[in-house]
Amino acid sequence: MTTTTSFPILHLPAKSLKRAICCLTPEEIIKFSLISKCTKRAAESLNLQYDIHWIKFEEFVSIDLRRSKSLIKWNPLEVELRKLIDHIKSVFHTNKLEVLIIQSDNHDWKSVHEALDGLDCSRTGLEVQSQNRYLQKIINKFSKRDLDLIVSSSTWYHPILSSNRKYLTLTAGFTDLLCVNCKYLIVQQPVTARDLNLMLKHWIKGAYLSVHQLEVAVNSRIRFDDVFKNVEYTEICILEEMWAAGINLNFADGRNIYRFDGERAIVVQEDRRTLGGDFFNLLFSLNFFSENFRKFQSFQKLMNMFL
Repeated sequence: MTTTTSFPILHLPAKSLKRAICCLTPEEIIKFSLISKCTKRAAESLNLQYDIHWIKFEEFVSIDLRRSKSLIKWNPLEVELRKLIDHIKSVFHTNKLEVLIIQSDNHDWKSVHEALDGLDCSRTGLEVQSQNRYLQKIINKFSKRDLDLIVSSSTWYHPILSSNRKYLTLTAGFTDLLCVNCKYLIVQQPVTARDLNLMLKHWIKGAYLSVHQLEVAVNSRIRFDDVFKNVEYTEICILEEMWAAGINLNFADGRNIYRFDGERAIVVQEDRRTLGGDFFNLLFSLNFFSENFRKFQSFQKLMNMFL
């Protein structure tokens, strides 16, 4: 018969105590810190620094630390989620969360909203549909920069789409895009020439005012002329000159269109067949080039030659 004896770890000298705690995994360190105020202070004294890579809400909740190979899994029977996150922030001296991932709606979103308070996160991935207003608050709060929306078409997430952010990546159909409020929009679900044609007509009439770039996945067999059916445009004939200027875009075709107020957009078909299909890039403003290409001035001079 074997017996276990307790080890009075807190009775160790400070230097030996730090060495002992450093032998624990990040998950074990957090569990140790949750025992008492004294163990929390001991864990904090290690001055460990780990940013939170992601927090994932599946059937269970798990937390991944940057530069750490172990997951911290939340057990609601042992500790409240807010207390667990507060300890992670204190022990690992961080309030940074890179990505919030939501794959299940089976959670108390009001409590989650309170638990996440104080975290600095600007990117969220959403893979569920829910009418819960606290979930919508969470999404809008933690996706100011980037939202990946992986759900089927529905009107329930219109309040999310209309919230201002920099990047929006989604798989929804074009019928849901009139309410978007972002700077860069990526649609990964392949769309038809008719969808793109309708989008161009909406833009000409004043829709998508906040969008500077739209990137849409399409089938490589799509015809550019079908996209521009009953749409006025002018050809762009400067592809070789763009390459000479060092702007490495692999364009298959390009055309100008104009909004009702005179604003110009450059619509280009960029060949990305190595990724499994073509993409159409809709560049709503020349300012887009100034943000993404160092040789914008050379490109601008070329554009002025052909306008």
